[in-house]
Amino acid sequence: MWRTELWLAATVGLLLTMCVVAKARADHGIWETERVWVEPVIEDRSVWVPGRWEDHSVWVPGRWDTRIRMVEERVWQSRMVWVVSGHWVERLQWIKSGYWAELDDDDDTGIDFVWVDTSRWALQKVWVNTSQWQDHGSWITEQREETTTVWVPGRWTTDRRWLAGYYETRRVVVSPGHYETRRRWVALPHPRPTPVPDATPRPNCRIPRGIYKVTNYYAGTKVEESETGIYYGTVTDNRPNDLYAVDLGSYSKGASSPYDGAAFNGRKRDVNGQLLAGTFYQNYRKRHGCFVPTSIVFFQDDRVLLTTGALPTPTPESDAGPTATPTPTSPVADPVVGDPDHDSPGNGPDGLQVDPTPTGDPEPVSTPTRRPGPTSTPKPPPTPTKSPTPAHDPPSGTIRVAPVLAGSAMAADDAGFRSIEVLRGAPIDLWVRPDVQPPATDPSARVELEQWTFVRGVNDRPGGTRPGDTGRPNERLRFQWNDVTPVVHGRLDPYTIHLRARIRVSYSDGVVRRFDMHASIAVTVRFQGATTWENE
Repeated sequence: MWRTELWLAATVGLLLTMCVVAKARADHGIWETERVWVEPVIEDRSVWVPGRWEDHSVWVPGRWDTRIRMVEERVWQSRMVWVVSGHWVERLQWIKSGYWAELDDDDDTGIDFVWVDTSRWALQKVWVNTSQWQDHGSWITEQREETTTVWVPGRWTTDRRWLAGYYETRRVVVSPGHYETRRRWVALPHPRPTPVPDATPRPNCRIPRGIYKVTNYYAGTKVEESETGIYYGTVTDNRPNDLYAVDLGSYSKGASSPYDGAAFNGRKRDVNGQLLAGTFYQNYRKRHGCFVPTSIVFFQDDRVLLTTGALPTPTPESDAGPTATPTPTSPVADPVVGDPDHDSPGNGPDGLQVDPTPTGDPEPVSTPTRRPGPTSTPKPPPTPTKSPTPAHDPPSGTIRVAPVLAGSAMAADDAGFRSIEVLRGAPIDLWVRPDVQPPATDPSARVELEQWTFVRGVNDRPGGTRPGDTGRPNERLRFQWNDVTPVVHGRLDPYTIHLRARIRVSYSDGVVRRFDMHASIAVTVRFQGATTWENE
């Protein structure tokens, strides 16, 4: 009996000791607040897409047409009639008359006959016949058939089609991804008799305002020169990286900023000596759950339009402005940033330019005069003695695509789209449709698409269009995507089709030039819920 009581006492004492130790350990700790990313909630829902009428632009080609028309003309109808007419006319007429008379002879020899002339002038009536044929016709209107062959020119017409409704399974973001603030208990170790201080200070774990994950980082700068201007751009690389960034703000040409001397790649000047326009970014890397600032980078995006005469002397590059600590401003969605510590691949893919630049293979009637390059002592341009040559400016606009519906020879919308939505795994054919206008200096110039080039992009279609493929305006791009559009940090990250179009411009003075225009088409891939492609 005493053994049982002793065992119970020992057990109770052990439990009380464990509770005291646990409480002592539990009391030695802190509550920490952390921001945790909650993934979005995505559900598959069946949605009824109602049917609708859709207008399609259809090209009716020209043709020769035989037409029969009734022609009216006035003609004279003749009718001859014999008209009897005449009149009496009095005329003097010599009437011969006479007789033989017996004449007694005096010597009684016999009887003599003597002619007695009684001729005379007599007034007689003579009938003058004036009967004749007369035309008693009249003007009449006759109709006759006339057959002609005419050319009927081609035209655009609107074809109205009914698209039947259907059920479609779509992926719907019920709850978007977001950051949540949570508290967690962090148990701290008991103090030691001789604590050893940490030589490395803990970095600031405050999340910078407007920070985002970098998708394209800095890989260098580029300067593209043409007959009309100089373009200052930035080369990027989209390979995987561990960079984060905050937008520090954009500055126009010539405007100074507090970051001019802080960017590792510097802020250059144009040929006129003015600071280039662009955007500054603060780069971060994540170390032990904290965002550690690494560097500031400048992305140049500027253009200089050239005029007649020599260029001014370039001003040597200098880092103007005082060094300042960057202060994050407003966030932007996925801008292009860079970092000097990252392995830069050199010249990245050239797909960032949207404005047209001449390709250098014009077909002018007369060879244009190329502007002189910059010199150390520029001279003013000479005064022209004759009228200046008209400017052959590039066209304006953008490049779009239009889907081919139901095997039609033409696109559903001739103007095209800058972004499209397709079904996962469904093949789709696209037309390249330029939305380009002639330059303002020559509005009567003729602009036409000569050739397109697929620069880069994801394509899962076997035998489809591959990077580097080119085609004429009436040739299709063939695509297919087997994966839906990924959701990155709570928002869709669509696929991109990078295109380059060769535009031929025929100016009113007979000069023909070609320009290259670049465009990026966003493609959102939806869940496969129907077998027919539908553009919303």
